[in-house]
Amino acid sequence: MLDPWKPLQRTVELRLSHWRTELPELELWTNWAHSRRFHHVFGRYTYLGQPVYGFHASSTGVPSDTYGRNVYLDTLNSAYGPGWRRENSFLAHRGTGVFCYGFYPHDPYPGYPPSAAGRRARANGTERP
Repeated sequence: MLDPWKPLQRTVELRLSHWRTELPELELWTNWAHSRRFHHVFGRYTYLGQPVYGFHASSTGVPSDTYGRNVYLDTLNSAYGPGWRRENSFLAHRGTGVFCYGFYPHDPYPGYPPSAAGRRARANGTERP
């Protein structure tokens, strides 16, 4: 996991929900990307059989309405270190609630300090014991 480099990134957030209907569903599948060189995860986010997605977001994937939802992806014992570490987060796509993510080296996050320049590691982690 990358250390926070902005004060806002050190914030802790807790949201509680009280459901009176069925819970949302997060479906996940795995396969390979780029000629079987990298792990790939994809899925769909739905609530009561309907896709969950937002109508507006920034160019970096930050929801700008109350409907948008990011899917957070953590890895266990990965290139980021022991234990659970955040790999990335991404929006469920508009209209479908579908998302996908490849575990291949990525460019650094926008605004990350120059001392950490270079590509982020491929951090797919290990299987849970």
